[in-house]
Amino acid sequence: MNVASHLLIDVLSGMVDAAVVISNDSDLEFPVRHARGLVPVGLVNPTKGYPAGRLNDAPTVGVGSHWWYQIKPADLHASQLATRTDDRQDHQARPMVSAPYTT
Repeated sequence: MNVASHLLIDVLSGMVDAAVVISNDSDLEFPVRHARGLVPVGLVNPTKGYPAGRLNDAPTVGVGSHWWYQIKPADLHASQLATRTDDRQDHQARPMVSAPYTT
């Protein structure tokens, strides 16, 4: 299943009190719009660009309390594991990446 299906199934079945969608795909406009009528929806933009216009709306639409956030490089830097972690029995080192991951 995809993000849109899971969002609608979870919201319509009453399994969630709120939802967070991490995407900037304007194809999610329909499910996000309908979810906003039932639960607060947070939308996190993982791209460098502006949020897709079709995903924007007023925070008060539907049930309200909606919010938006754009991931910044500092967020990613702050979420990295420490280079080395020590506990009483073992020493672990974070794997070193020799080249940036590309798709």
